[in-house]
Amino acid sequence: MMLVAEVNIEQIAKNLTDRFERVDFDKMTREIAVDVMRRMKTRIHIDGKNSKGSSIGRYSVPYQKKRRERGRKEGAKVVLSFNRQLENDYQIVLLQEGGYGIGFSNPHNMDKMNWNNKRYGTPIFAMSDDEKKAMRDIVKRYVDEVGS
Repeated sequence: MMLVAEVNIEQIAKNLTDRFERVDFDKMTREIAVDVMRRMKTRIHIDGKNSKGSSIGRYSVPYQKKRRERGRKEGAKVVLSFNRQLENDYQIVLLQEGGYGIGFSNPHNMDKMNWNNKRYGTPIFAMSDDEKKAMRDIVKRYVDEVGS
């Protein structure tokens, strides 16, 4: 015995499109930006992890001494924070095409971000799998809230 199911893919696509159109895009993208930025700041500037979940790196002994003299207590763990300029400039930005994202207001900090990604050989400021999952969970909640 074989079970056969018919699916009207056009109707399913239309229903999904209708649901997405009813989502408050600005509100949803702002919530995503706030949540993901909080997670990324913790991952990078406290936990010292790159987007793959590995340690960003280790500071040299002489640089650790310089950091201690400035009151930094992270030890050898690279957290990409010396005077907090980079992490304090990491912020939620209104996108020209609509919605919200995460970025820097100071172009020098964007240069630092790119330089550190190259220096440590892996994306640091890209979203981790956990951050992507958090984003998907928020999108799903907003789509579910508008119903079918």
